[in-house]
Amino acid sequence: MLSIMKFFYIDENLSESGVKKIHAQGCANMPDMMNRRYLGPFNNSEEALRRISQQEPAAKICQECGK
Repeated sequence: MLSIMKFFYIDENLSESGVKKIHAQGCANMPDMMNRRYLGPFNNSEEALRRISQQEPAAKICQECGK
């Protein structure tokens, strides 16, 4: 089965719980353009989290994008 890559972004603002959320393109909770940073194309949200976890140890996957 062919995997379709998605584009992922990280919210540059901390959430109320002190984390930065990772979102896939098209997420309803995506921050506006001025408050997000492009991470790149990945097969899934876990790959995006692994990539950014060294720079952003408080990063977590958005609940909607992690489904």
